[in-house]
Amino acid sequence: RRDRPGSLNTLSLQTILSPTMTNFASVSVSHARINGVPDLTLLTRSAIGVNYPELYPANRSAVGPAVAIAGYANYNAGDRLQHGNGNLQIRDDFTKVAGAHTWKFGALIARVRQNENTNVRDEGSVTFNTSAANSTRNVIADVLLGNFQNYTEASTRPSTEARKTILGFFVQDTFKVNRKLTIDYGVRFNYFTQWTHKTKKAA
Repeated sequence: RRDRPGSLNTLSLQTILSPTMTNFASVSVSHARINGVPDLTLLTRSAIGVNYPELYPANRSAVGPAVAIAGYANYNAGDRLQHGNGNLQIRDDFTKVAGAHTWKFGALIARVRQNENTNVRDEGSVTFNTSAANSTRNVIADVLLGNFQNYTEASTRPSTEARKTILGFFVQDTFKVNRKLTIDYGVRFNYFTQWTHKTKKAA
């Protein structure tokens, strides 16, 4: 299953500065997660009778290796994704009425976080194919005899801890030319920094 808990919390303040001026400020914090939680009870090493020593101790779920058999559906431990987003946004909007014009100015700054584990096959991955050196030329016979083509196993479970900053600014005017004509125009600027990695382990 994939649980997806999340939350959004906002604190805002609207101030009337004068009969023609108002200001609106807000701070919001949001968080969302994706938790991949497959039922692996029947796939653990002890449940399927696998007892060979692993090359590395990274097997997070103590499950047997992923198996790929040429011509058949693959078998693996499924989706164990752990993903989290966290955003902080600070925003301020100012409004000024001047005659037939209603001016609006605003700015925001946001900090974006994305944390995610890489869904590597840290339990190991074995492939059976009749092109293996000791193949019987029958892939099912190779599986029964343990004649695999290759075996790989991840030594670590790297994670992504990405960070980005967003800056924004806008100016807008609502110009009431007459009772039948109103013109809205404005300009908006947004600047997005490049993603950076918190632990400096990715580029």
